[in-house]
Amino acid sequence: MTGDDGRLDREQAMMALLTARLKDEGYEVFTGRYGSLMPTFLENLRPDLIAMKSGRNLMIDIKERRLARNGGLALLERAALAEAVCQHHPDWEYQLVSVSPGTLDADMATPNRDRIEIRLADVNGLLRTAGLDMALMSAWATLEAAARWRWPGRLAQPQMPARLVELLAYEGYLMPEEERRFREVQKLRNRVVHGDLDVMIGEDDVACVTRIARLLLDEDPADAAQ
Repeated sequence: MTGDDGRLDREQAMMALLTARLKDEGYEVFTGRYGSLMPTFLENLRPDLIAMKSGRNLMIDIKERRLARNGGLALLERAALAEAVCQHHPDWEYQLVSVSPGTLDADMATPNRDRIEIRLADVNGLLRTAGLDMALMSAWATLEAAARWRWPGRLAQPQMPARLVELLAYEGYLMPEEERRFREVQKLRNRVVHGDLDVMIGEDDVACVTRIARLLLDEDPADAAQ
């Protein structure tokens, strides 16, 4: 199998996995190949997946890291274009899913609660030593670990940030106003991940992530069936 064949296989496998998850969450999911279903304002972007449900729609690119789209636009440039589209269509959100050879590995182990507590304590140190952007990244990683500890069966695989926010809201950890705030923090996190060196982050952005992580640790782990 060539490197390109392996990459395409991984991208197709991730597309199938995301499609199944999104359908479970009530979305109608289409691939970018179906031009008749493509909103006109997305025709130039033509994302790999479109997921639609009342009040919230997603356009998703699934690509091997560091690779450019066939159309010649680098991934970061596509993300910037998509963000510009979302400014005019606030019921749409762009997500870039980066696929690496390890992305589709076996399920992740349930993290140890004590280690999560230690990581949460470390976030405060990062605020002083590494800066707000690194503190936010560490806080978000710890949040996902806390969510996997809370729901080991449901979150055995790495989670898209937007799906994690949706789950927290669905399970009652985020009230409507808190969910809107959390989505703003999620966008800040995405901008840091994708190389925006000028993003402005506040200590309150980091604190709202660690607060929810601590709430998750106050609960018992759910059964696999939950």
